[in-house]
Amino acid sequence: MGCLSREAEGNPPFRGGEEVKFAAFQSEDADGPDGAAPGGAVFEHDGLAHAVAVLRCWDLTLRGADRARALALADSALPQGRLPHSLGWTNTTWGFELPGILGLSYLYADRVERAEELFTEAVRAYEVAGWSGGHLGFAYLLTGMLRFRCGALVEAEDYLRRALRTAGRIGPGTPLHWDAVGALAETLAARGRLEEALELAREHAFGPPYPTVMVLPDAPTLYGRLLLAAGDAAGAAEVLTAAGAALDARGWRNTVWAPWLGHLARAVAPSEPQRARELAGEAVRRARRSGTDSAVGSALRLCAAVHDGPRAAELLAQAVRHLERSPARYEHAMALVDLGGAPVPAPQARAALARGLELAVECGADGLADRARGLLEAGAGAGG
Repeated sequence: MGCLSREAEGNPPFRGGEEVKFAAFQSEDADGPDGAAPGGAVFEHDGLAHAVAVLRCWDLTLRGADRARALALADSALPQGRLPHSLGWTNTTWGFELPGILGLSYLYADRVERAEELFTEAVRAYEVAGWSGGHLGFAYLLTGMLRFRCGALVEAEDYLRRALRTAGRIGPGTPLHWDAVGALAETLAARGRLEEALELAREHAFGPPYPTVMVLPDAPTLYGRLLLAAGDAAGAAEVLTAAGAALDARGWRNTVWAPWLGHLARAVAPSEPQRARELAGEAVRRARRSGTDSAVGSALRLCAAVHDGPRAAELLAQAVRHLERSPARYEHAMALVDLGGAPVPAPQARAALARGLELAVECGADGLADRARGLLEAGAGAGG
């Protein structure tokens, strides 16, 4: 994400602040979770307070810290609610990465309206400037990720395919290429087209070895999820365990960007049910630390998948309550359909399935919609 060469695509080169910014995008860090947050000597220079605020906000976001702290820093970087000139999308002082991670910080904190303002501005700025290379591709990527998070899967797919076409013109192996393939595969799987998602990953060699720069969404976590969806629970558990160890070593515990704990719990549940519940419980604790409804709701839904009976139903009901307050409509739809298939009274099951089906259709999640229809036809619900 953070190291796309502007010289290579014919756009203005980057100047200044490179070492601080570069460190924020590395997937490996010898300093570990206790290393200094971005900033330090940067404050000695004039005009960089907004950039440092963004970097610190992103650091808190990746660590899964309290969203209020991250949002306070994000808002401080937007005087009068707008990007300052030094952080503008076409300003070469810091480049596109900083406004990009600022928007992602808002997105992961459920402030999607602010993220959408930033990403829409990015597309417009690059189109007006005539920058049709990686910058515009990155803006498409960010917009696609936002659409995915909000459950607009058809629009997400469209933007992510645009990003992938742009990445193809630049060349394979670039951060944009990794990002676009991963995000598009996740979207296709969400739409119910798992085989297409797996074929996309195979076609573009999405898997180990991974790049040293950050991939959005986290590449090892997504690769493990694809393995799990394909039925390779043992392979998924191995990949997700390694992914989690690497992320924890850096102190990166954001359960939206890298939900490895919940999916590892699902992978080991058949053979190690108690461990699965412990892993899923830890995911919920981390999500609650952030205070973000979409994070908590998603973690609760995955936690319910490794429990049975009334406890699973209770967790799913909690997940629905959190997700209905969030912008994550696809996650909300999944939680509703899961609740409709849980041991709850028949009227509650039917209501959850009807609402889940409605949301799934609106999201373009065809596979989830089919599942909801099947449960409705089968008369889901434990009660009479």
